[in-house]
Amino acid sequence: MTTSEPLSLVDVTMELVENSLLAGAMVVMAAIASETRILRRQHRLLTDKVSEVAADSEKWRQAAQDVVADLNRAIDSQFSEWGLSEAERGVALLMLKGFSHKEIARLRSSTSATVRQQASAIYEKSSLPNRSEFVAFFLDAMLTPADARQLQVSPDIVADHALQK
Repeated sequence: MTTSEPLSLVDVTMELVENSLLAGAMVVMAAIASETRILRRQHRLLTDKVSEVAADSEKWRQAAQDVVADLNRAIDSQFSEWGLSEAERGVALLMLKGFSHKEIARLRSSTSATVRQQASAIYEKSSLPNRSEFVAFFLDAMLTPADARQLQVSPDIVADHALQK
C-alpha cells in the first residue's frame, strides 16, 4: 500500500484492531510484570520468615536437649544416691518410661522374675513402697506450684506432697 492510495474502512479497522491488540498485550505484560515483582517480594519475605522460624526452632530444640540432659543427670544422680546397680538403673529408667515388668524383661532379654526382683530392690533402696510412688517421686519434682494452679490443685498440696518424699 502506498501513501497516495486512500485507506479503506477495512484497512482502518484492521489498523485499529492491531493497535488495540498491541496496547492490550502491553497492559497485560505490565500487569504480569507487576504481579511478578509482588510475588518475588512475597517469596523473599516468606523465605526470610522460614529461615527465622528454622533458627528459632533450632534454639528451642537445643534448649529442650539441654533440659533433657539436665533431667537425665538429675535422675542419674538420684540413682547414685540410692546406690542402684547398673542393671537396676536400666530397669528404673524403663519403669520411668512406662514399660511394664514383662516389657522390660523382653527389652533386656531377661525374665519377668528377674525384673520384679530388680524392681523390689529399687523400691527398697529408694525407700519408696511401690512403682507408683517411685514414678511420682520424679514427676512431683517437675510439677511446680504454677502447674498446680493450672490443674486447679492447691499449690500447697503439691509442695507438701513433694516434701513428704
